[in-house]
Amino acid sequence: PICTQRNKCKHITSQHQQSTRTTMLPTKRTELIHALGLVPHPEGGYFLETHRSGSVPMSSRGLTDTSGNAKALVQTSSGLSRNALTSIYWVPTIQSPKLRLAVNNSDHVHYYQGGRPFEYLVYDPECEKLEHFVLGPDICNGQKLQLSVKGGVWKCGHMVTTNYTDEGAVYEFTMIGEAAGPGFDSEDFSWITMDMIERECPIHVQKVLAAYVNEKSVLSTATENSRDFGEYYKEKKDSSFSPSQNRRLFQLTHEPLC
Repeated sequence: PICTQRNKCKHITSQHQQSTRTTMLPTKRTELIHALGLVPHPEGGYFLETHRSGSVPMSSRGLTDTSGNAKALVQTSSGLSRNALTSIYWVPTIQSPKLRLAVNNSDHVHYYQGGRPFEYLVYDPECEKLEHFVLGPDICNGQKLQLSVKGGVWKCGHMVTTNYTDEGAVYEFTMIGEAAGPGFDSEDFSWITMDMIERECPIHVQKVLAAYVNEKSVLSTATENSRDFGEYYKEKKDSSFSPSQNRRLFQLTHEPLC
């Protein structure tokens, strides 16, 4: 019953307020970025690929790696091979709080792992339904610890940047884990353009989604999308990376596969 759940939440909240919790996450974005070796993500924020079935994370630069174990590959409905599963850290920050509007062919599951809440806007063009979800720790007030978004559904969002503290800790980021199956491939990714919004969305939805369109020239072909993502998977020699990012990329791209 709903009333029982609310009573449980009140009890949990009361106990939580009486306790003092020490978080292990840093509150500054620069500290987290350096600690995890994150790099800029083309959709906004920072990221690091942490798993790619049958491959070394980050080594294929956002594309399918078919050189490893064939059992780690799956076939899509269009007959293409994809790594079965990929996972990343994704971290929007106060300086880069938005997730730009895009669509991917794979199902994605997003996991709240700390920091500020993050609001997702999810639009299904087939049924013309726009939904709002907040990924965050306050489950008693409707926030979610996990959010699933099926392939073909448009997605964007923004970090909650006002009036949020976690027992006095003021975070400059949201820490999100994201898994994709079949695994992420930049050729399965597309930006949503303003033309697409005007063509496929009702007026009230157009007004909401327009704020999340990629400000740059929107890329339209798979080859161009791959090139755009490729620049974010740079070699360890790239001078734009910090020493900690270079060390982390070196570790990830030189770890032997079992």
